[in-house]
Amino acid sequence: MRYTALLPMLLLLSACKPASEKAYEQNFSLRAARELDSTGNTELARYYLERARQDPAAHTEAENFSRRITERKLRTQDCLESKKTDLTINQYPRIRHKHLFQMGVCFEEAGDTARALKFYEMAENAASMQPQLFLRRALLHSRTGNNPAAAADFERAVSLNREYPPALFNLVLYRITAEQAEAAKAHLPELKSLKPNYADIAADALQHQAEIVTFMRGRNARR
Repeated sequence: MRYTALLPMLLLLSACKPASEKAYEQNFSLRAARELDSTGNTELARYYLERARQDPAAHTEAENFSRRITERKLRTQDCLESKKTDLTINQYPRIRHKHLFQMGVCFEEAGDTARALKFYEMAENAASMQPQLFLRRALLHSRTGNNPAAAADFERAVSLNREYPPALFNLVLYRITAEQAEAAKAHLPELKSLKPNYADIAADALQHQAEIVTFMRGRNARR
């Protein structure tokens, strides 16, 4: 009886959900893009946003999402100024590597690859053992075509913390974009045990491997 009484309220709450949230619930590609972007993999997120645009119910949110990715570059100056202040104030060796890493992320978002890599290297030299550092640098190496360095950093991120799902997730995705399907498949059971929705995205990426490789090559050619 109690559950029956709650049903109208649940239906009302569902009806009141923002249109954007409903779009995510109904469209796999939008959800995949959101997960990928949250790990720093904006390139593959853009592929899934292209797919989402093909769905009229998801098209508007896909456009909005793409715009938000672009607009992040416009806010990087504030990020850089904030992190410069952090580096000046915080001289403690135990945490300095985190601020160096965050500074690198700001430069990366600004499109300054050389400085981003410099600060990532400084963070590594400051004895950073964060898988996030090596994952982020791996993704940057991958975008700039330095595949040997990308592969090494993906592997390093996983080795530092095998239970950090974004590291294994992006290693699998890297294997897919590098056309190493069998190597990618080998990690799927472990990825599924860590985070099932990541495994679902990786499985989908495997099914669309040729399409993804073509998309990535097109992105690289336009740089």
